[in-house]
Amino acid sequence: MRVGFERNFVIESEFSEDEIEIHPRPWGENPIYPVKQSCLTGTGRTIKIKKQKSNIKDKRVCLILHNVRSNHNVGSIFRTADAVGVSKIFLSGYTPAPTDRFGREVKEISKTALGAEKNIEWEKIKNTNTLIKKLKKEKVLIIGVEQSKKSVDYKKIKINSPVVFIFGNEVNGLPKLILNKCDIVAEIPMKGKKESLNVSVSAGVFLFRILGV
Repeated sequence: MRVGFERNFVIESEFSEDEIEIHPRPWGENPIYPVKQSCLTGTGRTIKIKKQKSNIKDKRVCLILHNVRSNHNVGSIFRTADAVGVSKIFLSGYTPAPTDRFGREVKEISKTALGAEKNIEWEKIKNTNTLIKKLKKEKVLIIGVEQSKKSVDYKKIKINSPVVFIFGNEVNGLPKLILNKCDIVAEIPMKGKKESLNVSVSAGVFLFRILGV
């Protein structure tokens, strides 16, 4: 399967090996996707490129969006979640869903999600605490993304099991009732005068770093 090129090289991969072999391609063929030279190792006519391994052994990664008010934020998070390989998104509280109660598409969400809402499984739930209790029984690690007295720097967290990340309201964040049920509370350190980020921006920063994408 062709997945990329570096000048006169074509990458062939079935995505099952730790290394991808790159063979010369005939001059004149159209390029496919760029591969950074810094990723390449080896000499001669066959070059090997190391595939980066994710921190996640089990690919089950879910999100809970609790009381996220903005349709645009929800759509943006769906788009980011699709990019990093999230399996499912739970929508709790008054967080809007991609479709309304009549099954009609919510335009503000679809506009920012750009179709990602159709690629990721999602579920509207009534009781966040009941869901957390169920996930814990299934040995899922619960991580709340919030600033609190017991929060840790998100860069120090290593994930080796199924996990769910919880993001909260744009202004009030996550309530204490939910934070107290989390196995870990993680925060993104701030160096400026503002002590917060937009929730969709936080999700992007957090997920790409934690999941090693």
